[in-house]
Amino acid sequence: MDAGYGNYKTARCCFPTSVSRNSQPPVFTRDYLEYNSGYYTIGEGHKDFVAEKGRDDDNYILTLAAIAKELKVRGLSAAKIHLAVGLPLKWVQAQRDSFREYMMQNRHVDYKYAGKHYTVDIVDCTVMPQCYAAIAENLPDFKGMHMVADIGNGTMNVMILNNGKASESRSWTVKLGANQCFMVIRNLILDRKAEELPAEIIENYLRFGDTKVGGEYQQLMEEAAKSYVNMIFAELKAHGYNPNLMKLYIMGGGAKVVELVGDYDSENVTFNHDIRANAKGYEYFCYSEAAQAESNDFCRIRGRIHMKNKNHNIRFNMEKGEECRAWELLHSSKVRQMFKSQNRFVIEAVNDYYDRCVEMKNDPYLETREKEDAFAEQIVEAVEKKVMSNLPALFGMYMAQMQPFPVSVPMGAYPVAQGGMVYGQAQARTLFSSTNPPNMAVQDTGDMQEQNKQESVTESPENALIDFDAF
Repeated sequence: MDAGYGNYKTARCCFPTSVSRNSQPPVFTRDYLEYNSGYYTIGEGHKDFVAEKGRDDDNYILTLAAIAKELKVRGLSAAKIHLAVGLPLKWVQAQRDSFREYMMQNRHVDYKYAGKHYTVDIVDCTVMPQCYAAIAENLPDFKGMHMVADIGNGTMNVMILNNGKASESRSWTVKLGANQCFMVIRNLILDRKAEELPAEIIENYLRFGDTKVGGEYQQLMEEAAKSYVNMIFAELKAHGYNPNLMKLYIMGGGAKVVELVGDYDSENVTFNHDIRANAKGYEYFCYSEAAQAESNDFCRIRGRIHMKNKNHNIRFNMEKGEECRAWELLHSSKVRQMFKSQNRFVIEAVNDYYDRCVEMKNDPYLETREKEDAFAEQIVEAVEKKVMSNLPALFGMYMAQMQPFPVSVPMGAYPVAQGGMVYGQAQARTLFSSTNPPNMAVQDTGDMQEQNKQESVTESPENALIDFDAF
């Protein structure tokens, strides 16, 4: 949880840092928290700057709301929680213990949020420094000298890195957050136009760099923003920033306005506009610590140390379709039914996918042949089914050809009728030859007898073949 003065952030959620208590449920919103007989409306407005975040109950209520949002993403309503929170760089040492106690004031909490009941057990809380946590996962990428500036709503955290290594003596927290830019814009327009510009317009400008307002107001906002950005660079230079000697890395909610109106060398300045970067860093740090703790759970076999478990943290960006689908599959009921555990599902998926990739690399035409084989198998299966379905008819035809039956033969027409009994093929030819069609000349007796002799030579029934053309 990143408890900012403008927005309260988790690794997956973000909402305005504002809370108001009522004795009755609000009428126009369901975004409220019910706790200890009170109804707390969340996210309307912004919280005033308070140097010590544990001074009132607001941050605790906002933390409960953030926990509920995270549990909802995971499809849970009850869980054991290890909180990962942060404080400005130079406040951590002085406020770490008190802020941890503040966050863990109730180990077991029951409450409702947005009409849904949640049960939470807070087992531990880790307090980390803002700014540093946001880049901790990527420290190897910071080669050489870098100055990092995390511009939040209330404060700006500044630190200098040397090849990814931080120094406590070269880190600062300054009250020069984006809210100061908000006030500069508001006051300038109030002085020049004698008008109170709506807060939503200024906030949209700071977030997106553009507003749907008239050109004069836009120019005034840009003028005020430039004066604020000049203050930012003056503060950075006061703490050792030299654009000729180091690169600058700017993040946080104030990064957008610096990018829009600042005077800088784009080759040496990097902007990170992910305002949840600190919250993601807190989560990464705690997962890494948990993995390290589990990896230290080892067993000794024959004097040698063998690691029992190893862990690797995988992030799912819920704003990306493929990663969101992977998360949903991992937590789906089908996976729970088909696999012993999520761990087993991931292991089998990784192994199967790797084996498949290796096969494809070694045999680029593997998929083509597999499709051809599958198509051939379908054809064979279809033919087998057709033959089996026609087998009774085929067998009946065969039996019909094999059975002898009596035929009435005119006297002298077929002398080798063998007592009036003929086989099927001979019978058909006998009937045709013994009856002359109209308008045809009758063959002479010699030719007829010779033809009858040839036709009388028939195959024995046991050598007859099935006529497939009949079907």
